[in-house]
Amino acid sequence: MFKKRGAFTFLLKYTILIAILSSIPMLFYIRDARFSETWLLYLGNAFVLAGVFPLMIYFNKKFGNEDADTGAMITAGLIITSITIIIILIIAILLLIIFIPGLFSRGMAGKILTQAPLNKVEDKTNGLLFIVILNVLFGNFIAGSFSSLITAFTAKKNQKEPD
Repeated sequence: MFKKRGAFTFLLKYTILIAILSSIPMLFYIRDARFSETWLLYLGNAFVLAGVFPLMIYFNKKFGNEDADTGAMITAGLIITSITIIIILIIAILLLIIFIPGLFSRGMAGKILTQAPLNKVEDKTNGLLFIVILNVLFGNFIAGSFSSLITAFTAKKNQKEPD
């Protein structure tokens, strides 16, 4: 599947699109920095979940074959998820640097997470940095992995084993 010419370029182009779309809610969350708006991060995870599914189907039709191995499709989905997470992480770090003045200086940062519960992580941003990075890494991995597992088993044309 990945040995065909242009397969990785195709994946990179569409994973960048998925990463940008799923980073838009994160931009609003970092800009507002309120704990009650954490649902925006989960909306970004839902965009990853919804984006990996059609990308895997289209990738399988374009570069695979109709009887593609389920393991190859799961591998393609995990590669898509990994590339997407790396791109979203780069975008998240850039957004944190832009929207949080004093992030790398001494003392508290210029913007902290408001309305945070008492059991939050104590850091320079009152837990904002921790929540964003943790969600980018684990939330998107879970969403992308789930979507690739479901797609690998449901999008296969020939569901029965060869005789």
